[in-house]
Amino acid sequence: MSNGAWIKLSVGWDEDERVATLPDLTQLVWLKVLTRAKRQRPGGAFGSVDHLKALLPARLHRHIAPLVKAGLLGGEDGRLVVTNWGKHQIDPTRADRVSRFRERERNGYTGVQKRPEREIEKDKEKERDNSIKPNGPEAIGKILARRVK
Repeated sequence: MSNGAWIKLSVGWDEDERVATLPDLTQLVWLKVLTRAKRQRPGGAFGSVDHLKALLPARLHRHIAPLVKAGLLGGEDGRLVVTNWGKHQIDPTRADRVSRFRERERNGYTGVQKRPEREIEKDKEKERDNSIKPNGPEAIGKILARRVK
């Protein structure tokens, strides 16, 4: 899922007072806004309210104002941002993955993994078997070359 195809959503996402007091459809629009915010650069920030509206169907535009009023969305440097995006949408496994990656890089990891010895032996056996028992009829030239010797 390294393509950003996920958002972190707590089981009790709708129990937060700011979300629980919203109408049901506005709560669902909030989820849609979160998914759209994930794809923005920087994450969680829309260029403006108009930018967010361009990403949502027109019938949902009326739900943006209640999200702003509830404090779920706010303005920052002329942008519309998801409040506390960085705090809540951090990947908990990122630090471990990055440190493992950096460790591999320091140790000269090239991305090519060594094949187990048994697989190499199996490939050699197949080659030997194929050289002994050809898959099709033997070429006439090989047969004649053997007779001449």
